[in-house]
Amino acid sequence: MKKEEGMTLVELLVAMAISGIVVAAVYTAFITQQKSYTVQDQVAETQQNARVGLDLIAREVRMAGYGQPDWALNADTDGDGDDEAVTDPVTVVDGGGGTDRITVIGCFDSAPATLDVAASSGDTVLTLQNSDEASRFNTTTKNSIFVGGFENAKITNISGRTITIDIDPTTSGNQGLIRSFDEDTEVNKVRAITYYVDDNTLRRDENTGAGGQPLAENIEDLQLTYANKIANISVLARSREIDPNYRDATHNDHYRRRTLVSNVTVRNLLYKTE
Repeated sequence: MKKEEGMTLVELLVAMAISGIVVAAVYTAFITQQKSYTVQDQVAETQQNARVGLDLIAREVRMAGYGQPDWALNADTDGDGDDEAVTDPVTVVDGGGGTDRITVIGCFDSAPATLDVAASSGDTVLTLQNSDEASRFNTTTKNSIFVGGFENAKITNISGRTITIDIDPTTSGNQGLIRSFDEDTEVNKVRAITYYVDDNTLRRDENTGAGGQPLAENIEDLQLTYANKIANISVLARSREIDPNYRDATHNDHYRRRTLVSNVTVRNLLYKTE
């Protein structure tokens, strides 16, 4: 019987060397692909964060002025912690080298409350569909409403699903509706909403006492200009993690950044004379 021959030491070393080269090549390719995937994932996340913030700001700026009452609404437009009386539908505060702030006034709810009972001219009490709808309002920070797309009023009292209103706060007593409205008429809440960046987070403050709520993370800057009923909005977002193989020439660090810009026409003011 013929004796089988084994591998020599040289052959074994050659085989191990070739295997090592193949493994190293596969590993290098894997690491390269992994890095590429990580970079693309961070870029996509950065763009998504910027897009979320920009889209909501643009939507509400576009709707600014709809349902705005004759009286002022309170909002912390400049970030000093104190409310200012706001009468302009769009108020931009320059950050002076830092991030800007924008405050918009209007009706922004996609699902407003509705009347359950028709209201007649002169009525000072409105009946909503249920008490849950009435709970969306109060008599202080959520008391300005827009009824049926025609009349503004302030809420002076809430009881169950009924709200007591006054269409002219400058006159003593509760002044009733001028028009009549059918049941199912929309009752919109009028709000002053402020957008700003704090601690690398884009925040949205409804100016009701709850403070600015997080809207999008890893947002470094918000720049705004407003003229001729057109708002220019610029949002700068950065990646969540650093990329050691990348250096931002402007900021001299390893974060990847994306800037999204949008020009928004405030359509409710297009035919309004100032």
